Amino acid sequence: MMKKIALATAILALSGCASIDMSAGHLRSNVPRFTTFTTVSPQAMANCIADNWAKSGHVALTMAPTDTGFSLQTSQKLMADSDKVPMMVVDVSTSREGSSVRFYTNRTDEIADRSMVNLIQRCH
Repeated sequence: MMKKIALATAILALSGCASIDMSAGHLRSNVPRFTTFTTVSPQAMANCIADNWAKSGHVALTMAPTDTGFSLQTSQKLMADSDKVPMMVVDVSTSREGSSVRFYTNRTDEIADRSMVNLIQRCH
């Protein structure tokens, strides 16, 4: 009887996870973990963040142009048979005096979050 209850609980838990939205758009619907403005251009800022992140030994960021600047993203496979899901997104957009930078994450790793914020701040 206990095995059946455990199995049913596991199935319900897994089916609940399948419905969670794990897209970059979902991350952006939350309040950014960090926001800043700089006089640096969006391209220079995005390149600096990507270069410094790669030099720090972290998983590479992918960079894509957007209508207003650039988006940088790290992705990770949560399970062997799943697609990669965005773990961190940094949006660098044109602002009146240079760039606005917004950092979003679904990670609970405070050290990685602090590392990204420090990199963003060093690129000012």
